[in-house]
Amino acid sequence: MPPVSVAAIIPAKSEADRIAATVAAVATLPSVDLVVVVDDGSTDDTAERARSAGAQVVRHQVNHGKAAAMMTGAKYVATHDAPGQPRALLFVDADLQGSAANLAPLIAPVLAGEADMTIANIPRANSSKGGGRIVRLAQRRIRTRTGREIAQPLNGMTSDSPADTTKPPMPSEWTRTYKSPSGKEGRVFTTLYGTSEDITNEGYRRMIVNGIFWSLGLEDQIKPGLNISFVGAAKPNTFGGGAYARGIKPEMYVGFESSIPANNNTKGSSKPK
Repeated sequence: MPPVSVAAIIPAKSEADRIAATVAAVATLPSVDLVVVVDDGSTDDTAERARSAGAQVVRHQVNHGKAAAMMTGAKYVATHDAPGQPRALLFVDADLQGSAANLAPLIAPVLAGEADMTIANIPRANSSKGGGRIVRLAQRRIRTRTGREIAQPLNGMTSDSPADTTKPPMPSEWTRTYKSPSGKEGRVFTTLYGTSEDITNEGYRRMIVNGIFWSLGLEDQIKPGLNISFVGAAKPNTFGGGAYARGIKPEMYVGFESSIPANNNTKGSSKPK
């Protein structure tokens, strides 16, 4: 028997500026009667703003990663389901804000018993840089079973840019193995992303770490809950022509707790004094 109601689970880390709008939008979705925000070690007031917006909040004292936050949310929902009446689970990114209201089409097929799972087929955005080995494996499986691609080049550089239907889907990351003339085998992990703020995206950062592990032959170290938090403060400058931090010197990064970058002065003189 299909579920009759939906619990929305929103993993969130330091999303105080966006979480309330996301919670409000999710609460308007049909059949959603429970909204759970899993605060994954935020350093701001994400939890308080989510609670004020009407969500139930579960908190990780330290960051465990998105996968762990999703599991925590699912376990929380299970303890609040009526006996024999489990809710369907809707996992929502914390930074969607008002656009989360567009997730309604994902719900109907599951509640109607027409699908066990639905996946949003949206253009890749700044908040979702996925595209590594595991993602491509999933893409191939979805393509084989449904005939649909789940990534598409965009006309523009913003998250709401329309897909460019004149171009085929393109890989953003890939892996390769090779053998050198000496006979030694090597591995290569490549990503086409890498502007200053990309690394602040938890999914992208986890992909980079996992790609490095794979390249080193350390697949056994790839774990869903691996701590990939920054060491020290990280507040990169927004990408733009000439928008680099001025006056940076090597000694500014002497300690593990050094801020990255050492300053956010993008308008001062770039000439050495």
